Amino acid sequence: MELPSYPKIFKKPSMDLSTMRRKIDNRDYPTAEWLYDDFKHMVKNCMLFNPLGAPVCTAGQELDKVFLEKRRNLPPLYPLHAIAQMEARAQQPRAAAEERGGQESGG
Repeated sequence: MELPSYPKIFKKPSMDLSTMRRKIDNRDYPTAEWLYDDFKHMVKNCMLFNPLGAPVCTAGQELDKVFLEKRRNLPPLYPLHAIAQMEARAQQPRAAAEERGGQESGG
């Protein structure tokens, strides 16, 4: 959906359910709390952008309630082995940068 005035109101990139789904599939969330932060961001923007009582605003409020109820019973976002893989991946750029730094200073 194109909303030309949306970027004028919100400077932080917009968030939507399909973006959150893509981030889950790509394992871009290190913790479930990061997912929840994106969800809160999406709902907050919905409440600020749409007039109170508008159908989309009401839907956002309902979605927020359901999410909070379901969140209490959610399993971990990723299995433990996937968390270990993400942590290892996060270390790789740092190790590569340290290697490059060592090579550049020696050369």
